[in-house]
This record gives sequence, structure tokens and C-alpha cells, in this order.
Amino acid sequence: MFEVLSTPAHIREWWNVETGWREKGWGVAQLEAEHHAHVIGWDLSIARLGDYLARVVSPS
Repeated sequence: MFEVLSTPAHIREWWNVETGWREKGWGVAQLEAEHHAHVIGWDLSIARLGDYLARVVSPS
């Protein structure tokens, strides 16, 4: 689910997702809708991060 940003390509991909919204050439409505969907995705991911880390870190 969560990928480590370990290579320059991963870092560039992450940076392009987190920045550059206005450079996509979208209209305001599409820009706002895409950004809203992106924020919701982060809200869901962050909410589940604690459980994921507990599974990864705790011994089985």
C-alpha cells in the first residue's frame, strides 16, 4: 500500500503529484474536483497509516 520514495524517479513522480496542479491546463472546476479527490485520498491513507505501521513493526 505504501511505497518508500527511494529513487529519484519516485521522488519526481511524488513531487509532480503534490505540485503542478495549475500547470495541467485544466479548467477551475476540474482543478478543484481533482484536488478534492486527491485530498480525500490522503485523508483515507493517513487514517490507515497507524494500523499499517503497527502490522509492519510488531513482531508476528
